[in-house]
Amino acid sequence: MSFLIWLATLLSLAGAAYSLSRTFEAWKATGFDAKRTPSPGKSEVSSKGEDAAKNGPETSSGIVHVLATFKNTIVTVTDESGSVLGWSSSGKLGIRGAKKSTAEAARLVSQDACRQAKESGLRSVRVMVKGQGPGRDSAVKAATGAGFDVRSIDDVTQQPEESAEKV
Repeated sequence: MSFLIWLATLLSLAGAAYSLSRTFEAWKATGFDAKRTPSPGKSEVSSKGEDAAKNGPETSSGIVHVLATFKNTIVTVTDESGSVLGWSSSGKLGIRGAKKSTAEAARLVSQDACRQAKESGLRSVRVMVKGQGPGRDSAVKAATGAGFDVRSIDDVTQQPEESAEKV
């Protein structure tokens, strides 16, 4: 009886090995190679495509978003579709504590974000400022001084409309 169990186990393992080898052969026929070389018929990526993937596509116009709060200043530079080209904040630059909310920190943050966007080929921008923090004006000045052609400066800070207390 044990011989029959042993034989059945052996045959089932042999059947599993045979099906695995057929699966591997089918997978190899689709172009899989263990060395990760491209299969025949697929073209290599050109050097131009590699540069575009590394640096991102060149865009000529974008938006500089400045968020100036009482604790921090965050600057994000995007293209017109919303893809981020560069960003920076006081904490990213290593500024800590009460110095994060200063105008000097906001200027450094804006210069860093604009430098990143300049490397992507950005030339003209719209500046959108949000918040009431102390760094809002210096961040806008740094964005205009970064060499961009500034088309407009908009304040998008939310204002209460129907509050209980009239101002």
